[in-house]
Amino acid sequence: MGEAWVSGMGDGGGGVVSGVVSHTAAVAALTVRHLWCAYGDGEPWVIKDCSWTVPAGSLTVLAGASGSGKSTLLSCIAGLAAHEPTMRWRGDVLVDGVSHTGRSVCEIAQTVGFVQQNPEAQILNATVEDEIAFGCENLAVPAQEIERRVRTYSAMFHLDPTAAAARLSGGQQERVCCAAALAMDRPMLLLDEPLASLDREGAATVMGALRRLADAGRTIIVCEHRIREVEPYADHTVELIDGGIRPCTLHPCTLRPGTLMPYAQRSGSHAGAVSDDCPRPEEHHSENIRTGVRVPLPRMDGVRVRRHGRTTLDIDRLELHDGDALMLLGENGAGKSTLLSVMAGVLHPSAGRCLDGRGRIIRRASARAEGFRLWRLGASSSGLRTAYLWQNPDYQLFTASVIAEMLARNADREACMAVLEEMGLAGLASGYPLALSEGQKRRLALATCLVSCPQLLLLDEPAAGQDEDRVSDDMEAVRRYLDTHECACVMATHDLRGAERIANGTLVMRQGRVSRR
Repeated sequence: MGEAWVSGMGDGGGGVVSGVVSHTAAVAALTVRHLWCAYGDGEPWVIKDCSWTVPAGSLTVLAGASGSGKSTLLSCIAGLAAHEPTMRWRGDVLVDGVSHTGRSVCEIAQTVGFVQQNPEAQILNATVEDEIAFGCENLAVPAQEIERRVRTYSAMFHLDPTAAAARLSGGQQERVCCAAALAMDRPMLLLDEPLASLDREGAATVMGALRRLADAGRTIIVCEHRIREVEPYADHTVELIDGGIRPCTLHPCTLRPGTLMPYAQRSGSHAGAVSDDCPRPEEHHSENIRTGVRVPLPRMDGVRVRRHGRTTLDIDRLELHDGDALMLLGENGAGKSTLLSVMAGVLHPSAGRCLDGRGRIIRRASARAEGFRLWRLGASSSGLRTAYLWQNPDYQLFTASVIAEMLARNADREACMAVLEEMGLAGLASGYPLALSEGQKRRLALATCLVSCPQLLLLDEPAAGQDEDRVSDDMEAVRRYLDTHECACVMATHDLRGAERIANGTLVMRQGRVSRR
């Protein structure tokens, strides 16, 4: 077991530090011993003879390529993998010197908290305060203490306790899951891609909170691809390579050539702010390869969206053209996904119109009138071919195999395999889409968008769950498509890795209103 350390605790004992229950340095160290793990008989080992020790009271970042097995390793540490019927594994995991062997998930959950990748799949209650309180109630925490923890963690993660959880943005839901896990006051916490949907301010809030908790004695392990944003808070950074843990120290100067620095770091702006000096990418409009003319695409006139008694989108006028490749920036809850949904025709505005280049209203083809298949392929009543990468890829994967997902959008098998090859998924063509890692599912969803040959490409957090190399390759694939097709692209993102390379303009959203930079 690694040497434990705790900073910021006056007498080294337990107690409350800034409203947070602190733990002594003697608890919750992790030891992984010769761990092997695979998904079923005959399947290759994902984790291979992995041994790893994490000191108590530390914040450790777990890095690694998309699909390398990071989520699998966290699942083993959380005690879930051993109870999965199809999982094959051997070795041992010990928390505070106690082996997981022979222990139930409920017993392990008393010590280890786990925030998984998909926040929607973890939220069970109607309001933020109910969600934060729920785990505490299951642990029989006294009512007065539950109320204190709800107040403490709602404030720590900048959450409104009375807000309806289902109506929050993806990033806000991510913060709710973090708050709920921390409120249960377990000495070890595992977080799988907690920054994936967070804006810079939200990311700084989460990492700052985790750093304070580690200083108070908790053991924190964060699996994350946005390494440069989390490493300043970390005590240790390790990488999962070929199924085993390797030491890793990633600093900006050691990143591969051409890797972009986060905008906040380059500009010196506040880590959470979308400033008036936001990125203005160099103009490189692509002319249509057949006509040489920039074709008008969607136009929004007086579009308003009211949901649950408040205005979430308020657009006087916004027009896109063929060749536009726009980054859509804004804090969590600013209305970015709402804007993309209106453009795609899956959300009808309360007022105003969203028109295609010929002045026809963009409205998603009715599943009843034109069939579910047309809706899925991006057909609309206006005739504008639209591809929409949802923030949650599970919403757009329907078939039994990766290649079947592609063929549902384009019957040309050769073209489908070429795009899968470009996305690094050709070797998984016969695999089940929902069994892929989150990053692989997102790449598959992007591949289905590109192979459907859209005129309007809408991407909601395309870099989430992707490693540095994969983000670069994915954005290059999007760039090649835009350079050779009549298409406009809008990318809602908090993660600027790669997006700046293909963007020729920026839209900034604040409280449902948009301005073009």
